Parts: sequence; C-alpha cells; structure tokens
Amino acid sequence: MRVKKKKLLDLISALIEGNHGAVEENLSVFAGPEDARSVIISNGLKIRHTDSGLVYTVDRVLFAPSGKPEIRCTRPGLSIVITADEFKDYERH
Repeated sequence: MRVKKKKLLDLISALIEGNHGAVEENLSVFAGPEDARSVIISNGLKIRHTDSGLVYTVDRVLFAPSGKPEIRCTRPGLSIVITADEFKDYERH
C-alpha cells in the first residue's frame, strides 16, 4: 500500500500534535486499523535513543523475512538497524 507524501506528512503532523504532552511514547512504524495500516516512519525522520540520548536519522524502513519492520538509521560515522523488539527504546526527536 502506497501513501501519498502529503497525506503521510499530514498524518505524522497530526500524530505529533496529538502526542505533544506525552511523557513517554514508543516508536511506532504503523498507524491506522489493522486492516488498513500505513507506514508513518519516513526517510529523514529524527529519532532518539531514550537511554543514551543519541539522535539518529531514518534512512529506510525495511521488512524482515518474518514480516516485522526494521528501521535503518545513521548518525555521523555510524549506521544501525533497529529491530521491532527495540522500538520501545526509541522515540521521535
């Protein structure tokens, strides 16, 4: 399922505004009901590791053979892949 860029940006904006006062949140790759989910993480999004405070830039969202999403990120001199099990350790920056 492909989502138009403007629609995706509107969705991300609405999610950010809705979570503005949140004390804690987990990184989520999808939004919407189970049968019509949309990927809401896009290239260029900044995410932060909650324990270390390190900020990464999303390069790509991938799907492992198991069907679980993974996020490829970079910061100067370092590339990482965040697995679905690790999403709880990251938040939007």
